[in-house]
Amino acid sequence: MDHPKTELNYANPFTLVVAVALSAQATDVSVNKATAKLFAVADTPAKMAALGVEGLEPYIKTIGLYRTKAKNVIALSRILLEQHGGQVPLDRAALQALPAWAQDRQRGAQRAGHRARHRGGHPCLPRGAQAEAGGGSTPTRSSRS
Repeated sequence: MDHPKTELNYANPFTLVVAVALSAQATDVSVNKATAKLFAVADTPAKMAALGVEGLEPYIKTIGLYRTKAKNVIALSRILLEQHGGQVPLDRAALQALPAWAQDRQRGAQRAGHRARHRGGHPCLPRGAQAEAGGGSTPTRSSRS
């Protein structure tokens, strides 16, 4: 079976959640440039939380709204550690409760719902999962611009 593809680079479910959180109002290319160095040092919730906001900001300062995004990524890392045993939850409600999605509940629910519909029913599945499973076409970032 082929694995779904995404334009965002990630190594595990946590790095995908972080990349998606950083991708709001940013291009996948800019996120990938920032996360290449970031994920080399912090690819788990524990390592990310250990960086802290001040330690994370230099890695993502080229991405718009980086200060807010840094706070959200550190907060979601801590929540994953404290409430989910350091694992990314598989249910949409738990994902939507994370700071990157909960910052603006309505917009967050819309974004997570859109990603769920277009990623095979799971907000963390890469783009194309639904299409590859026979569920129809999936818009790319460039087609949504």
